[in-house]
Amino acid sequence: MINIILHIGRHKSGTSALQNFFLNNQKFLSEAGYHYPSDFLRGAGHHLLAEPFSNRNINKLSRSELEFNVKEISIRLDNCLRTDKTNIISSEAFQNVPPKIVRELFPSSKYNVTVFCYFREQASYLASAYNQKIHATFYDQDIVDFEKNVFSADYYVFSRQWVKYFPSFKFGVYERAQLLNNDIVEDFLSKLGQYDLRGCIYPDINNPSLSNELLGLKLQVNRLINKDLAVLVGTKSQLYKLFSEKASEQYKDKFILDKKISYRVAEKYNNSNKLFFENYLPGFKFKEYSCVDSSAIQEVDIELLKEIIPHNIVKFKDY
Repeated sequence: MINIILHIGRHKSGTSALQNFFLNNQKFLSEAGYHYPSDFLRGAGHHLLAEPFSNRNINKLSRSELEFNVKEISIRLDNCLRTDKTNIISSEAFQNVPPKIVRELFPSSKYNVTVFCYFREQASYLASAYNQKIHATFYDQDIVDFEKNVFSADYYVFSRQWVKYFPSFKFGVYERAQLLNNDIVEDFLSKLGQYDLRGCIYPDINNPSLSNELLGLKLQVNRLINKDLAVLVGTKSQLYKLFSEKASEQYKDKFILDKKISYRVAEKYNNSNKLFFENYLPGFKFKEYSCVDSSAIQEVDIELLKEIIPHNIVKFKDY
């Protein structure tokens, strides 16, 4: 049997910090009996293993095409996984893959799989997910539309589906006060019995959330580009990096949900959360989200955008 630790997220729960730790501490992992495969990586996570089997992608395939893809990936897995180590595979993209398909990739006759997943209070998760959506893409709708049409965080339904195919499922709460030493890396490794991390490398992850002001700026850029009132001259990654750098510098005001939407989200998932904790994490609960009275994102003047964004990245048309 090949032993697998399958870390599936969730999204916005310290996944980048964990993946970069795994990638940069191969010697430590190997000496502890673990292996972090170099295949299927994009960045530091195994996203190229998960993404082809997302709901969106497999809906385009016939059953025979899906089976062929599973078989092809299985051959690659055979070549990159170790039989003498416990293999760690990590990608938050797995949260968008049907667990039945993941089980086909890792059949119980061949693989001994333990799934690890951290869960974040939904209002906090919504604020962070929306922030990332605006920052990393050209999504241009407000947070009410995002919550209604994009965001999904019913943890009880999600967990029940996964546990059906992977009974060995380890749950964690992504709140600093509930993490070992307030640290996601130490908390995760403690679940593997690893407590002594002396000599390990902690990479500097430059993935800051946008402030309220920067979020408004990027939202306006997205809307102008989508309306053909601005043109992306540089690359998407250059634009992302520009806003990340500014988020690390002078723009510090945190984007926080207002009472109306945070209370609505809390009410929406209240019953599901009760079932989730009763069945999977008895004795735990989420800390109540600290909202504000109002957090409206204001559109900004085009001249301010021109001052902030170099013309070799985005060119604004006169209108």
